[in-house]
Amino acid sequence: MVRLRDLMFADNRATGLLYHDVVDDALAPSQSGFASPDANVYKLSVGQFEQHLRAFDSAVPPSARARATDATPPKSGIAPTLLHFDDGGVSASTSIASRLEAHGWRGHFYISTDQIAKPGFMNANQVKDLHGRGHVIGSHSCSHPVPITALTDSEMDREWRQSCSVLADIVGQPCNIGSVPGGFLSRRVIASAARSGIELLFTSEPTTSVYLSNGCAVFGRYMVKRDTSAEVAADIARGRLRPRLQQWVFWNGKKGLKQIGGKYWLLLRRYLLSR
Repeated sequence: MVRLRDLMFADNRATGLLYHDVVDDALAPSQSGFASPDANVYKLSVGQFEQHLRAFDSAVPPSARARATDATPPKSGIAPTLLHFDDGGVSASTSIASRLEAHGWRGHFYISTDQIAKPGFMNANQVKDLHGRGHVIGSHSCSHPVPITALTDSEMDREWRQSCSVLADIVGQPCNIGSVPGGFLSRRVIASAARSGIELLFTSEPTTSVYLSNGCAVFGRYMVKRDTSAEVAADIARGRLRPRLQQWVFWNGKKGLKQIGGKYWLLLRRYLLSR
């Protein structure tokens, strides 16, 4: 487990790329993770994922392929690049981890603990195995509530605390790292995570900045979807302005709609994606 005092990332920046599931080209997307049209948008095929990793071979030097929990940061002046995988779909164990390792990476896997051992999701032994191989295991809440901002403070606290407790029992050490489900971030969400013992919180905000709030280090991540090319993902990792700016503009344009619309925004999005 890392403590906040051990974080010494270059210039308080880190580049995070957020993936979800990687499914066999011949299988339906529902084979791993949540099964819905909006969830399927974030699922890459095995072939696509391999292309991304090959593109990272030249885009990200080995010294920058970091874990958020590394007490020894990359060399001075090199901002780390972190690869993240939300939800806890079974492809983390069957398709993703070994491919990451072959390319010199360790991933960050965030588990919605109510889903453990359910069809399409990892079981406890698979989660423990990833941890033993050096991958980072973190909380993605218990029930993956979307929007999490609709919960009361006590409900939110329970989501984080119970999830962290389950994961601690599985991996044999405290869990103090988490990922916000659905990208619904607010000060209340950060405060709740901090109250629950989370010291490193990852959001869906497309930024490399790392800032402190309520004693919690808050990181952004750039979203990878099934239509994100390997070249674009590699350019984000390289620090190219154009793809980063495109995500920033899109995210911030959507943010107001999410805050105003809440669950109605989600219903509209699911309707449009199902058409």
